[in-house]
Amino acid sequence: MIRQRDLSHARFQRTVSELGEALSQAGAWQQSLSCFTRGQDADPASEAFCRGAMVAGHHAGDKSAVAMAYQRYVHALENEDGTAPAAYLH
Repeated sequence: MIRQRDLSHARFQRTVSELGEALSQAGAWQQSLSCFTRGQDADPASEAFCRGAMVAGHHAGDKSAVAMAYQRYVHALENEDGTAPAAYLH
């Protein structure tokens, strides 16, 4: 049985991802970066938040934000289960 916490977490991920994507599609790259970064604050092992922050940071011209999003993701994966990020994120 799926627990309420898992459902809430999935809803949170979906909501943040949808908002970040909507901001990206509107060309509001800095706001999109902020949205995905806040999502990563709550769930640093989320590939969607990492990818969104990296894309938004790139379009916003913020190379340090791209690097930071990736490093946070790598660190979270290593601490969570010892895995590496997907190759396409390199």
